[in-house]
Amino acid sequence: IDTVTAAAMWANTMVTEEFLHIENKHKDLNRLAHEIIGEGGREGYATQYARVPVGMMIQARRRGSLADGFAGDRAITFVISGEPDDFIVHLGISKWARSIATAALDPLFLSSLFLSVDVQEVLWSKYVEEGIVKKINALVG
Repeated sequence: IDTVTAAAMWANTMVTEEFLHIENKHKDLNRLAHEIIGEGGREGYATQYARVPVGMMIQARRRGSLADGFAGDRAITFVISGEPDDFIVHLGISKWARSIATAALDPLFLSSLFLSVDVQEVLWSKYVEEGIVKKINALVG
């Protein structure tokens, strides 16, 4: 599994995203999406799911208004795209969509999905993302 981290810095903000490129695992991507949703629920996250033009999108956020110093309108967002033997799991921080199914139909939502965040949020998101990357790797096998 090949992991590439993309980060761009502007003043006091960063965009932080992870791309997991997974090959030769013959994983049912719909099942993977539902396994991610299940893991989120077990860990206290509210989740939502939608099919989008590029694949499947999942949003997860801590239940409650503020959790671990992380803004309540922010979500960890996953986009799964590709084929069972060659797919990408793209994850990062985005705004929580009131209705992900409706928002995902808007090309502007998808093109500006991931947010610039301040340094404190970057530290939190990197901590969360590193744990999530390990879990996704375990789910893929």
